[in-house]
Amino acid sequence: MRRSPRGRRVRRGWRLAFGLFVLALIVSATAAPRTSSLRFRTDDWVTECGASGCSITGLFQQTNLNGRRGSFALVILLGSRQLAVVGEPYPIRARVQIDKNNPAECTGPRYCIFPSREARRAISELGAGSLVLVDVYTGKDLFRSSLSTRGYQASLAELQAAGYAVPAI
Repeated sequence: MRRSPRGRRVRRGWRLAFGLFVLALIVSATAAPRTSSLRFRTDDWVTECGASGCSITGLFQQTNLNGRRGSFALVILLGSRQLAVVGEPYPIRARVQIDKNNPAECTGPRYCIFPSREARRAISELGAGSLVLVDVYTGKDLFRSSLSTRGYQASLAELQAAGYAVPAI
């Protein structure tokens, strides 16, 4: 039985498509940025890197004057230079002050994401500061806490030493 020329063209098209697909996979695998994950902890700061970028998270827990307990995180996304406060109970407002600099404030239900300009300023202050004061407002309570910046600064140094691109802030 003889095959039609159209059948050969379809098979050739599939082979070409498959070949291009394999070539794209090879190129993306070799050109893609570092996809292996990295995770380490320094003081109260946890650093994580993966395919989507690197983040440094300051962890803090607090029992307020009313005896209520809260667990929160100050999250810095290095690639996009975003800053947020998340936690339990959900923050509706937060205030972050590094040393005696002007505080940065955010609002938002469930996740408190700082405005871009204030986030960039606060992140650059973290690199040179020594103490972070964090006030987290929830629906009913206020939680006040502090973090040392040493762990954050050590995390940046370790990322640079490992070959990760740490943006100049």
